[in-house]
Amino acid sequence: MATKKTIQFIATHRTFSFTLIAYVLFSIIFFACSEEEGPTTPTTPQPTTVEGTVYDKESIPLLGAEVSIRPSFAPAETTLSDSRGNYKFVLQWPDTGTKGSVALTATKAGYYSKTDSFVVEAGKTYSKSYQLTSRSDTIPPGPV
Repeated sequence: MATKKTIQFIATHRTFSFTLIAYVLFSIIFFACSEEEGPTTPTTPQPTTVEGTVYDKESIPLLGAEVSIRPSFAPAETTLSDSRGNYKFVLQWPDTGTKGSVALTATKAGYYSKTDSFVVEAGKTYSKSYQLTSRSDTIPPGPV
């Protein structure tokens, strides 16, 4: 026959075992449902830079040359070259995609325009310079 101390020991042992099992199960469920660490939203690709210089056949920078860019992934933009003939575009990418094509055109009154198309990637810088030819340089001399 079990004594009072034995019954008390068994009851205490069962309560302890039940508490331990409940604690372990609760811990497993809690940690399984917790959020993962790290970014949960996709990162936006880094911008692409397209820059260069517009100059004439004597390598003199052309102030005010109009440079237009038409990317396949963003709206078209236009800028004017500065006093050193420099221009620069910083293109923002959509949330998806890291590679696309651009058409780049340089023009100035009195000069023939030039256009190039090429592929660009997010986070990179591209340099494209243009040597524009004056329209007066290509007109054949007339009778004197």
